[in-house]
Amino acid sequence: MRSINTFIVVSYAILIALIVLAFSAIPADAGRPWYRTSDGFVMSGRKYTLGVDDYCCGRASCKMQQELWQAFRSAQSAPTQQQAAAAITTVRHSFAPSPTTAVDALWQIIRPQPGQIILDPGCGDARILVGAARRFGAYGMGIEINPQAAALARSAVQSAGVTSLVSITEGDSRRYRFAKADYVVMYLYDDLIRELLPKLKSLRRGTVVVSYLHPMPAELHGQQRITVGEHVFFVWIHP
Repeated sequence: MRSINTFIVVSYAILIALIVLAFSAIPADAGRPWYRTSDGFVMSGRKYTLGVDDYCCGRASCKMQQELWQAFRSAQSAPTQQQAAAAITTVRHSFAPSPTTAVDALWQIIRPQPGQIILDPGCGDARILVGAARRFGAYGMGIEINPQAAALARSAVQSAGVTSLVSITEGDSRRYRFAKADYVVMYLYDDLIRELLPKLKSLRRGTVVVSYLHPMPAELHGQQRITVGEHVFFVWIHP
């Protein structure tokens, strides 16, 4: 009888330990509208990650990262969903540059001809457009809603000596006409890509659209998933 009682006590102890362990694995802020992780944040079960690579460290964008982390800390204690959602807007307009290796991989997928036009909504520091201008002689049109990133893009264009080929517009991509582009390249969250769906559908026949990391809406039939090294791209050609 004593051995049975001992077994029951040990079993209960193990069960309680497992329950405590399971709850300890849940982030402390998981019940709030959103909570910070080591490399981004989670809201409504969806993870958003900040992209930081060697190019932006020590440059103006580092200040942007600091501002974003400050927004994360504020949102952790946001009392309402509305206030937390307001901080989402800050992140949606943030600057997360494409890794330099991803830009190199892009040229294995597209090879614009001199004089062709590449449109980059959410162009960040314009590294793709600058690369296309210097490497292929292509025209670049960048749209960037973040004033700091737009200023960094203009500086990069000037430093590269491609001001005659690349123009940067500070504004909202959703209000910009896409019709003139031969190529559209994007590194945006998939919800922002969906908001641009009418613009993408309005492109002329044969326009090539490339999205880095995030697939485009299923309504764009025939898109292909292409992997170059460690980088994933989704490619759609307007029929």
